[in-house]
Amino acid sequence: MGEKTIATGVLFVALLACGNPRSIAWDPVSVAAHTNRIAKAAVHVGVADLEIIQSAEGYALGTMTMKGRSEGITSTEAAEYGGTHFLSGRLTSTGALMPSTGRDEMFVVYRVPTNRWTSLPRALQPEPHKR
Repeated sequence: MGEKTIATGVLFVALLACGNPRSIAWDPVSVAAHTNRIAKAAVHVGVADLEIIQSAEGYALGTMTMKGRSEGITSTEAAEYGGTHFLSGRLTSTGALMPSTGRDEMFVVYRVPTNRWTSLPRALQPEPHKR
């Protein structure tokens, strides 16, 4: 066996040991959607919380698709896209919320303006991002 073959084998084993790579696809609702970060981490909400988010002038920024492992990082990623809250699912072309299908995890990212955070129940108030 040549050195090149051994090096290729070592690289292949090292990549396998790392597990599945994670990648993110971002599909904004609008190209003009706010993307500046305002929250340290977005709050994961359920369908029942959506009415509260919307009553605080919250609106959907877009859908984030996580390919690969997403444990523990989804809230940070959603905040990096300008979100304050996120919900498992996807948006249809008409803006309706649907469960995600397929192997990838999908999340709808919402944004509540900072001046409306105090109108949210404490459990739904995001922590401000420090610049």
